[in-house]
Amino acid sequence: MLRRLPGRLARTTPTLALAALLCGALVAWAGEAKALPVLEKDDHTVNIDGSVKAFIYGMYFPFHPAEVRMAMGLGSVDYGGMGVGDLRIKLEGEHFDRWKWQVHFRTQPQISSFPGALGALSFAGGASPARSLPMQVVTPDGDRFTWRHELDRLMVTYRAGKVDIILGRQPISFGVGFVWKPADLVGTFSPAEIDAEYKPGVDALRVNLALGDFTELALVVAFGGPACRSGLLPSGGRCKEYQARLSEHHSVALARLRTNVGSFDLGVLAGWVRGDLVAGAFLSGTAGRFRVRSEVVFTWDLEEDGPDPNRTDWRGFDPASDRFWAGMGNPLHKDDRFLRAILGADYRFKTKKPLFLLAELYYNGFGRRHPSDYMARLLSPRVAEQGEVFNVGILYAALGLSWEPHPKLPMALTAMANLLDPSMLLTCTVTYKVGDESILVAGAMLPVGQAPALGDLTALADSNPTNDLRIRSELGLYPFIFYLQWKVYF
Repeated sequence: MLRRLPGRLARTTPTLALAALLCGALVAWAGEAKALPVLEKDDHTVNIDGSVKAFIYGMYFPFHPAEVRMAMGLGSVDYGGMGVGDLRIKLEGEHFDRWKWQVHFRTQPQISSFPGALGALSFAGGASPARSLPMQVVTPDGDRFTWRHELDRLMVTYRAGKVDIILGRQPISFGVGFVWKPADLVGTFSPAEIDAEYKPGVDALRVNLALGDFTELALVVAFGGPACRSGLLPSGGRCKEYQARLSEHHSVALARLRTNVGSFDLGVLAGWVRGDLVAGAFLSGTAGRFRVRSEVVFTWDLEEDGPDPNRTDWRGFDPASDRFWAGMGNPLHKDDRFLRAILGADYRFKTKKPLFLLAELYYNGFGRRHPSDYMARLLSPRVAEQGEVFNVGILYAALGLSWEPHPKLPMALTAMANLLDPSMLLTCTVTYKVGDESILVAGAMLPVGQAPALGDLTALADSNPTNDLRIRSELGLYPFIFYLQWKVYF
């Protein structure tokens, strides 16, 4: 059963969230935003700066079955809201041109009007990457209000000639795609990410070796373990947030070789990714006014985790007790092999007002052709726990247009489509640059596609809607989302 707050508190939660977040943004906006040099000498520099963000989301579920909305905690209504605050304080320094270090502390309160809000928004935010060190805590861990604190960066870089050694919690990016990034295997953003300014850090050792003026070899070992949420591991075992965790099914060892030929960057990568053997290649560069990008990754999952990918009957399934987790394997010890690839291009028009067009195709060999097979993929650890893959169909396309009618007012419109459902997600944003260090963003995400339906099984008493949920299109699963963001930098 889902826990509910007392009626009076539940009714006032959205109002309190809105008031608190707006007040926080106003307080931050009141001061002039400037980075503060703590130490500034010829051989030593230390700076402190950061940002304050406020997010307000409204979600609308007009076509979802009433039983599903009830299970999410919406009650008799088909709408809900969520507010998020985000404070990031950055302390960074450099010494003797050899040593660099970064420390980013982040604190993020979240408050919502219904327990299922975070799950409903999960497609619009990347999953937290697997980490080994206990430098994050969520308290209290409730279903309507949580407060997350973490060190999102804690890294030191040492430069010795042609070698850079980077140790600690750091962001690692290998993908070159604009919407989808199959090669971003250490940690990635969702293709529908609303706020992609900071990539979450992972606990890693990275060595960059310059092999020439335009050639580099990067070696990465990222240490990770299963996440501890509400005192439980994904497998159901007990855990403590302050305990370090390390697992081969959550860790990564990768090598990437990159070089430049003419106006193109190209390279290859290979390694071990959370129990998989992977190999891939990528290319990006310019051809006239076009910028072209492509990447392809082959994955050999030595023993596939999670439910039978061909399972379509979910009667008797209980998400509270029937768990799927990375490293669980499968009864038949079957492996899985698949390919993921993107091909995209963007074009900047010769216009007085900046106008930019992008297009991208994505092939997802991990996905499935028929919506009846989506549930098994959505519950697999690769999607639900690790966030390595977000989409569960096979063939996708994205088309985006950005326009800047005024330097203070950029606009963007993006359409992302599952071509075989078919279904589509339209995203539109309008940004207003209040000042040099303050930005206001309004946006909407509008799904187009058949919404999920329920069969006769759900009419039985005490039946979980997941047991009889018929997914009819992937992007039709999503709610309508409307949001406001206020970002202030200091």
